[in-house]
Amino acid sequence: QLVWSLHISHLLHILFVFVRILLANNNLQGTIPDEIQYVHQSETLVLPFNSKITGTLPDGPSTLEYLQDLQLQHCRLTGTVPIWIGDIRTLAILGLGNNLMTGTIPGEIGLLDKLEVLGLDDNSFEGNLNIFSNMKSLKSMYLEDNAFTGTLYENMYENWPQLEELDLSSNAIY
Repeated sequence: QLVWSLHISHLLHILFVFVRILLANNNLQGTIPDEIQYVHQSETLVLPFNSKITGTLPDGPSTLEYLQDLQLQHCRLTGTVPIWIGDIRTLAILGLGNNLMTGTIPGEIGLLDKLEVLGLDDNSFEGNLNIFSNMKSLKSMYLEDNAFTGTLYENMYENWPQLEELDLSSNAIY
């Protein structure tokens, strides 16, 4: 059995030229360094199930202008969703579920008009569901096991005409 343990900052220096970076379940460790911006040609950055990736998402501005798929589920990320997430207008998949993240989701997330899959489940996020109301391309939204608030109203689904899957379990929604 091969066990690969590589510090993520060393890995990014190697991978900055690749368009698709798929490293799920590889025992990667360390924090996500500010150098993540150097993978600006990448369309896909998939690193889930690396439980030794810790720390917060970098605060700096995003240069990930081509990124379509960002998956960091099942790591041990903490902190909040950074404001720059709204700058990645090409993003179609955002997976931050099953981490240790907290706080209010920034309003800039509503700028992601191409987002089809949103996974923020199993964290400690809070805020009102209205923050997601402009995301017309959503097909799947997983917000369960957080502290989101809001009211489900009859015509709510008009905001999400393509929505096929919605999980709001274990929140403060009525």
